[in-house]
Amino acid sequence: FSFLACVPKSQSRHTTVLDLSQKNISELHISDFSSLPELQVLNLSHNLIRELFFSVFKFNEKLECLDLSHNNLWNMCCQTLAGLKHLDLSFNKFKTLPICQEFGNMLNLEYLGLNATMIRKSDFRGIIHLQLHTVFLTLEDLSHYESKSLIVLNTKNLHIVFPINKNFAFPLLYDGMNTSEKLVLSNIIYNSTDFPFPPFDPLKFKTLNLRFNNLDLSWSILVQIFMIVWSTPVEYFTVKKLTFRGSVQSTTNTDFSLLSYWAQSVYSGSSMKALILDHIRTKVFSFRQDILYKTFSDMNIENLTISDAYMPHILCHSSTSLFQYLDFSYNALTEEVFKNCDTLTHLKMLILQRNQLENLSKESSMMSKMKSLKHLDISRNFLYYDENENHCHWVGTLAKLNLSSNKLTINVQILDLQNNQIRTVPKDITELKALKELNIAFNRLTELPGCKEDTIHSNVLVNYELLLILKKKSHGRLVGWPESYVREYPDGLKGTQLKDFQLSELSCNTTLLLVIAPVVTVVVVAVTSFLCIYFDIMCLHERNFIPGKSIVENIINCIEKSYKSIFVLSPNFVQSEWCHYELYFAHHKLFSESSNSLILILLEPVPLYLIPARYHKLKALMAKRTYLEWPKEKMLTKSPSCS
Repeated sequence: FSFLACVPKSQSRHTTVLDLSQKNISELHISDFSSLPELQVLNLSHNLIRELFFSVFKFNEKLECLDLSHNNLWNMCCQTLAGLKHLDLSFNKFKTLPICQEFGNMLNLEYLGLNATMIRKSDFRGIIHLQLHTVFLTLEDLSHYESKSLIVLNTKNLHIVFPINKNFAFPLLYDGMNTSEKLVLSNIIYNSTDFPFPPFDPLKFKTLNLRFNNLDLSWSILVQIFMIVWSTPVEYFTVKKLTFRGSVQSTTNTDFSLLSYWAQSVYSGSSMKALILDHIRTKVFSFRQDILYKTFSDMNIENLTISDAYMPHILCHSSTSLFQYLDFSYNALTEEVFKNCDTLTHLKMLILQRNQLENLSKESSMMSKMKSLKHLDISRNFLYYDENENHCHWVGTLAKLNLSSNKLTINVQILDLQNNQIRTVPKDITELKALKELNIAFNRLTELPGCKEDTIHSNVLVNYELLLILKKKSHGRLVGWPESYVREYPDGLKGTQLKDFQLSELSCNTTLLLVIAPVVTVVVVAVTSFLCIYFDIMCLHERNFIPGKSIVENIINCIEKSYKSIFVLSPNFVQSEWCHYELYFAHHKLFSESSNSLILILLEPVPLYLIPARYHKLKALMAKRTYLEWPKEKMLTKSPSCS
């Protein structure tokens, strides 16, 4: 519908959001929106509208957001839209700022986007009482700016887009820093050699968060801007897409003196907490790199980012550094970068992604002196590990290490990545042909690479607790479910599918399971009373069974959730069907976990001939494991009423 030249009439009366951007609409009429009383958001950006009459929205009393940016607007007739919160008129053809007296009545207005070729102090008179959140100014064809015009604005955020074909007007920078807490300036291009300093004390500036986008400056102008910013209350300074130019001849001793002076101000400290320099390019082919590197390395700030700058080196801080966060990603640093550097004792996070790092053992040695380091990202490098060299010795505080996309050897046999935050395993891991053992337990995996139904033919023994967890976490995406998941035990159910077998966690979170024969009720009371003295939580056979579940399910749940299982054996018990199930699963846990989880107590002598032949495991257990005999004191003997 990009060919639409007018507002369509087929909109529902209950429409609240209407997007008509990137069309060919050139005119607006009252009838276009009069049938939309619920309309709250209207996007008319990127059209061909030349004139705007706010009366076309008089029936849209709920309208809160109106976007008319990127049109051909040059004229408008205003009317108060009391509920409006967001109004964007930027990137249009206005000569003066399109601020009407009626704007002053829009007390809910938070965002205001404007466009003009000239700015005067009187332009903002109608809105100086409004508490705005953001003002966005596009000055692509600016011909005149009256000094101190911006200062009358009452806004927290100010974003100014300057024309790219004109020298930047520095009064906009100084007035902007004296207007809002957060200031963003785009397109700072300056070809003159004269630098206009601020007309008032930089310490009185309001801006705390300053950002520059797209700069093209000479070396000396750049240094002077940095000097001024460093002497202001600015705490967070971001520079994106910077090109500083010059030639061998233009890089004079004066420039070096300015840089040295700035370096001295950096060392002495300021309000600055974080500096971000991203996408840096230079056309200066010869300059004192040592001064530049030392300036950055000795900054008394907590957070420093210099990324995508082709930076080959950085010096170690001359004294104990305040750095807690360093990001030098997308540069040309090698493992020599922090060699023998012991001043980064407060550093918690270091990002060296996509550099020229190669030797992993050297990297670990380099980081070992960073006593507070918790997060290290050295991904997307050329790292390898040579087992003939020194072993890696990482600092003990390290909690997160990113080694992805490197050149670690394909001869790795054991890879232990347990207890991390791994969500997926890349398919490239299949290139590790020598890999024998991969430990990725306690992560956040949902699937493995190459795990398709036609590639899995191995029999894997999974206990019911693990199966329950897998079913919950995989959201029903278990490979081969249900036909590939069958019971292995007990023997009577071997080969049957598990799809109808449901498990629930034992409500008592058992630490001990007591298994007895139903005929020894008096003994049960005695044993239970005795054990409760020594165990905080005990699960009792039958008592803690979950209603509605089968006997087998309850037995499995109890055994799986118990650290210890006590069997009180009697001739009646060993000949019952109970013994078969309970002993079978307890025996499985005993050997699968190599634990001492099974305790045998003989209530009375059990001759081997009384033990059925199918209970050969019980015979083997009694022959190999120590068991206890029930004491003969009268108070603990079996009641005469019990058979």
